[in-house]
Amino acid sequence: MSSRSLFLLLCVYLFWALLADSVQAEVIAITHAELYTMTAEKQPLANATIVIRDGLIEAVGPDVSIPQGTRVIDAAGRIVTPGLISAA
Repeated sequence: MSSRSLFLLLCVYLFWALLADSVQAEVIAITHAELYTMTAEKQPLANATIVIRDGLIEAVGPDVSIPQGTRVIDAAGRIVTPGLISAA
């Protein structure tokens, strides 16, 4: 491998490493939703909150606390189901 190829490979690696460090964990909370789940006995869960961290559901329920710095989406008057969120 030539020194130029090694240099380019190193530049790409350093750029990728810097980019990966700059990405922060995203936390989203969907609040005040009428929530239908696949497991809850009582359907729907009224005034529910869903906390999502890095694309994974972390907490669900009417009494879920929202971490500081979370992006909040108010879903009042909307229905939330697994895989779907009503936009109307």
